[in-house]
Amino acid sequence: MQNDPLHSFHRDNQLRVAQPNSIEPIVYQSNQSIVSNFTASQSISTVDQLSSSQSTLSSYLPRSGLNSLNDVPSCHIHQIYELNESLSIASENRFTVKTYDNHSIFLASEGSTQRDRMLWGSSRPFMLHLTDQRHQQAITLRRIFGCHCFCFPLKMQCMEVWLHSGVLLGVVQEKFSITSREFVIENERGEALYVVNVSLGSSLCMDKEFHFPILTADKAHQGGTIVRQWNSDINTFTMNIYFADPTMDSKIKSLFLGLGFLLDYLFFQSRSCC
Repeated sequence: MQNDPLHSFHRDNQLRVAQPNSIEPIVYQSNQSIVSNFTASQSISTVDQLSSSQSTLSSYLPRSGLNSLNDVPSCHIHQIYELNESLSIASENRFTVKTYDNHSIFLASEGSTQRDRMLWGSSRPFMLHLTDQRHQQAITLRRIFGCHCFCFPLKMQCMEVWLHSGVLLGVVQEKFSITSREFVIENERGEALYVVNVSLGSSLCMDKEFHFPILTADKAHQGGTIVRQWNSDINTFTMNIYFADPTMDSKIKSLFLGLGFLLDYLFFQSRSCC
């Protein structure tokens, strides 16, 4: 009887039946918090981790617009030469603007007509569009037609600096003088901020390498320097813009950049009869 399989089956089922639990279940009231171990310090730690991850992500994103000039001690303008330029065919110029560590921040592309390039040479009017690393237009330089002849005061040199949104940042104006060529950097309200003086003799026969000190309007302090010199790394001349203070307002730096382009076209590009 003990070895009866049916009897063994009933006995095993009796052994496998769970015993009733004598512990009463916990019933939470409406005024009790279900999560009791979550503290304020854990909440702050989570927020800190999110902020840290966001700052890490933003460090990998390239700067855009005027922010590309933040904390930059110098800018270096490199002209991009193409085949048609080597064949003496007038074409629209292209440049790259780099930092001191050879990091590109802007690509500058000229917009002008072939008629103006052929007729007026480096005196031609044009628009220079500066595109940042995100391939967005950041700054626009508008060069108004100006005569190379210093003694013709009705058509002096002028370069306007605009944001891509259409906001005027300032103007680089040439002021009439019979003893030198004076270029004044003005803000959007027409107030003189900085000035560059080029002697008459230097302007008539400019050396291939030249220094342009940028002085404050009262000529008491130096705000920067523009240097054109030979770059042996790329075997060409570059326009190097050095800022006296790397933390200078990016708007002012953009005006220095406009001045650098104007001086490059005025003294170092191929000229026309005027």
